[in-house]
Amino acid sequence: MFEFKLYYPSALLQKYVQYYVVTTISELKNELAVQEILPMALSGIHFMNIPGIVHFNHSEKEFDPAPLISMIGQLTTKRLNKFLLQGNIITAIFSSFGLFKIWGIQMSHMSNTVCNALDILNAAGLKSCWEQMFETLSSEQSIRILENFLLSNLEKNDFELRKMDKIVDCINASKGNINIDWLAHESNMSLKTFERHFSEKIGLPPKVFTRIIRFSNAMKMLQMKKGTFEILEVCGYTDQSHLIKDFKAFTGKSPRQYYPGLQEMLSFFMEHSIKE
Repeated sequence: MFEFKLYYPSALLQKYVQYYVVTTISELKNELAVQEILPMALSGIHFMNIPGIVHFNHSEKEFDPAPLISMIGQLTTKRLNKFLLQGNIITAIFSSFGLFKIWGIQMSHMSNTVCNALDILNAAGLKSCWEQMFETLSSEQSIRILENFLLSNLEKNDFELRKMDKIVDCINASKGNINIDWLAHESNMSLKTFERHFSEKIGLPPKVFTRIIRFSNAMKMLQMKKGTFEILEVCGYTDQSHLIKDFKAFTGKSPRQYYPGLQEMLSFFMEHSIKE
């Protein structure tokens, strides 16, 4: 049903682009494929060769068809994608500040939003890139075309990040366990100014962003079957209730519901009688 090919950016783009994914959707038959997307402090652009391949949800029950070239901002809640048609999707996943650096987009307007990228970016250049990518015979050629398009925009625009790239590096290094007031002080900004610049360039308030980074690292540690107390300590959760609160906020489920196969988590939550 799904075939994924993962590609990594060239050296000049690796700070701004996390990776590329080429997705081939086939043999849907009468089944409806649903993909769950969790907040991960990233944004992206999808290029699709057929209209209506994917529908993005805007509420619990409502889904809208995605445009051929769709831009997705930072997420703070779970999003579901429904795949309705066979076709191909080429996706560029950007770092937290990648879209701002390349195009200068006010990212604070993009949070929890899916929009037509042609309405925001250089429509002629973007459409030409889309046409060339789907005219090629290989995924590798498509990615090279996309890379050249992104590089040309980076060289032409190169918007000033005002230390926000270094701030994001600090947050990632701390796994989200860091003080926002300290970050503002280290940036030589008042807290209010720091929060404004951060939201404009990253797309989320710094406190929300650090929560998502902390949650993302907790998810990775759970997948690696790390001990619960180690997760609480490394990610800076005050207690197990704090962890469960973030889990429910970002996934709609508790850790036990999300990872029923992790026996350590099961025994821990049962032993401490945590209410869900």
